[in-house]
Amino acid sequence: MSMNNSYKDWNALITYLQSVDPPQCFTVNYKPHDGTYELWIGNQPYETYDRMIEDLEKQIINLDNNLQSIREVSMKEEIDTLKEALAKISTLPENNYSYYEALKISLGTLEKTKKPKGEISL
Repeated sequence: MSMNNSYKDWNALITYLQSVDPPQCFTVNYKPHDGTYELWIGNQPYETYDRMIEDLEKQIINLDNNLQSIREVSMKEEIDTLKEALAKISTLPENNYSYYEALKISLGTLEKTKKPKGEISL
């Protein structure tokens, strides 16, 4: 069993600690953004929770990396699709050449904004 509570005053925190039976484990963290002291009391070492938090942070980083890879693959597929469209448009008669140039400019802008891993050239 554990308890988590916040105190605005250090003396109030000390008074509370003096009034309870000695816990097996406790920790106090000062939170400067709101000027409070956070007290955690429990029957397991606090480091157990630190390890759990670290594991969750590693999982978040791994998921973020996986998401980034998916985005890069998706971007490459989108660029490949646009290149195929560009190749088809480039075969149009001369009077449709402005569409070809517009797509080429758009594709160039897309590649400059977000380049996936590996080089892609027109």
